[in-house]
Amino acid sequence: MKIRRCPVCGNSLAGRRPQTRYCDAACRAEGSRLRRLLAGQEVDGYLSHRERMAAAQKRTGRAR
Repeated sequence: MKIRRCPVCGNSLAGRRPQTRYCDAACRAEGSRLRRLLAGQEVDGYLSHRERMAAAQKRTGRAR
């Protein structure tokens, strides 16, 4: 059986409901942001995924 994983962070979803897509609320929110960015919509002032990830890395000192 294949282990399901969170598409944002890669954590296992084992033991959760079958329809669960994300491991927690933070990943669910990030997934929504990513979908909107990939659809070409501005999110929190960022116009691209690369721009958002660069700002996050600069802010936290690590990549997400």
